[in-house]
Amino acid sequence: MGCPCPWPPCWPVFLSIALAFAAVPAAAVTHIQFLYINASEDSASGGHVALKMGDEVFHFEHIPPGLLRIQRDDFPHFRTQYVDRENRTMQMHNVEVSAETNGLIREHFNRILLIEDEQFDRRDALENDRRLLEALQRLASHGADPSSGFNRLELRGAGLFLPDGWQYTDSIKENAMHPVDASLARLAGRVDAAYGSDFLRAKTRDLTFLLQSLKPSGYDQPIGKLAEDRFQSADYSFSGRYADHLSALAALRVLELRLPLREGSLVRPKGAEFRLGESEKLGLARYRDRLEDQLLAPLRQNRPDWGFPLLLGMARLIALDESIASGHLRVLNLAEPRDAKLMTPANRAAVGHADHVLSRAKFNAAKTALAGTEILDEWAYLHLEQATNIFVELGNALHDGRVANLNGMNSMPARPASLELTQLAMTSDQLQSHLDSLEGHRSAYGDSLAKLYAYNLIGRNCASEIFRVMGQAMREAPTRGAPPEAQAGLGGIAEAESVRRLGGYVSGQGLEFIPFQSFRRVGRAWRVASTELELSFRLRSLEQAKNLENPFWVSLRESNVFSSSLYQWHGRDPAFVFFTDDLLWARPLAGGFNFVAGLAQGMAGLLTLPWDGGENLRLGVKGALISLPELFFFNIRKGSFPGLIDLNGL
Repeated sequence: MGCPCPWPPCWPVFLSIALAFAAVPAAAVTHIQFLYINASEDSASGGHVALKMGDEVFHFEHIPPGLLRIQRDDFPHFRTQYVDRENRTMQMHNVEVSAETNGLIREHFNRILLIEDEQFDRRDALENDRRLLEALQRLASHGADPSSGFNRLELRGAGLFLPDGWQYTDSIKENAMHPVDASLARLAGRVDAAYGSDFLRAKTRDLTFLLQSLKPSGYDQPIGKLAEDRFQSADYSFSGRYADHLSALAALRVLELRLPLREGSLVRPKGAEFRLGESEKLGLARYRDRLEDQLLAPLRQNRPDWGFPLLLGMARLIALDESIASGHLRVLNLAEPRDAKLMTPANRAAVGHADHVLSRAKFNAAKTALAGTEILDEWAYLHLEQATNIFVELGNALHDGRVANLNGMNSMPARPASLELTQLAMTSDQLQSHLDSLEGHRSAYGDSLAKLYAYNLIGRNCASEIFRVMGQAMREAPTRGAPPEAQAGLGGIAEAESVRRLGGYVSGQGLEFIPFQSFRRVGRAWRVASTELELSFRLRSLEQAKNLENPFWVSLRESNVFSSSLYQWHGRDPAFVFFTDDLLWARPLAGGFNFVAGLAQGMAGLLTLPWDGGENLRLGVKGALISLPELFFFNIRKGSFPGLIDLNGL
């Protein structure tokens, strides 16, 4: 039978059409993950839930005083914090969604996060304004008291060059008291050549005038209605302007005096790993030249927020020159002072050989960028700084047999210093008037935030908020795919879109505010492809030990805090005797011993009350309370491991 088409050669056309349709991919299917982390102490007695999309995890945390805030973490850090350090088992529903739905939900959660961050940044800025105005008012009323420390402002990066208590008005004669740094002398020479020999002095005079002329403003303006889905115009706060001006003046004075780095600002590690080859020195030299060119541009800008970038850039310039000249890598020191009060539990870490080996691998990977064909960028060099600091600190801590000080190593070099304030061209009464206006404004703003983000165990918690924000995202979604009758029957756009995109609808009302109930509800309602389980750090380690040793003796040894090789009591957990997270029938008996241990710590806390501020008493009462559920076969206490190192999060 011949072709019915009037044009005999039509088969190539049909073939082309068929191939074209075959080439169109089906709608891309991805996954989002609904996470449940089981119960723990404090406010997590019902567990915790979160939403994972890609490597980002969104969740809501209760923070003082009674507020609930959205948080975004990268998944490796989130997992380390909850599963390892807090020792909690995690379950994860893998929910099938389209790539469009994934992007829609992620975009909405990110927008909520940005709006909330902006609003809380405004609250913090008002608090900083209050502290600064009080200090300036005292300065105007009573004059400077250098010994008090109350008339100072802490500035990022200033401590790289300047001591606490330094004043930008210090005489240029200081130059005779310090050796001139060759790197900054070269940079200052380029500034003179580009802008004139009097440029730095003239710039300092102009900035001094602007700083002394600053005035607070906006405190008499109405707050306006805060909303979680609407950005507000960003304010350049009074304290922010003051700090930026003072930081810029400090940076200019450092450059003018060609000051060297302060002692301890550089990490100078020894060893073959830190030796630089010719290609690596060339890579650093190319980055140094680019950095030096970039440092000239901010000096011409009118806005004063370039002080910290200039301080950091000058410090890095010195580190780069020393690295190239010595043939060994030198980087800025990221570690904060080794003060137990400043070291958070997460970063006060016991070091193992495996941690040190992993840090060496990360350092070597970061160092390879030096020999690349492309010039280093800011992020690559920052990654090298961080990897070097971590590798060196873990090696030193392992050698010395001490805990590692990892505070500050996941951020930019920002060694602060507290500089003396500069008095404004305002009287004490004028400053007090601004303070009075600010107090009313700040109080009203705080009340608005408290109403908008109030935490409520039943009505607004970590579980209910995820479903509420998901509902908002669904209402924003295009609804062309859902037939009108479906929308009417399901009670609205959010429900219809959730059914279409997720396979079902979870309102977050009823018992769904309880985290483990919400996890069950998602498992029944959404399009769950699979469910994964990740055991807590202790249970995971227990299984590994049982594979290597006699399971009976491992269970016996690890059942209590006295003989356990996995857990070491660290003083932040309430006192207890037995672990009950891997027990069931014996849990009430073990819980009875734990209850008695809590009472004993509480009674001891009464005796130590004058010395520890009630810490032992608080822990004892807490320990007794969280042992009570164990008497009824329910486990809350897990024992924590805050010293575990998270190299993924650093």
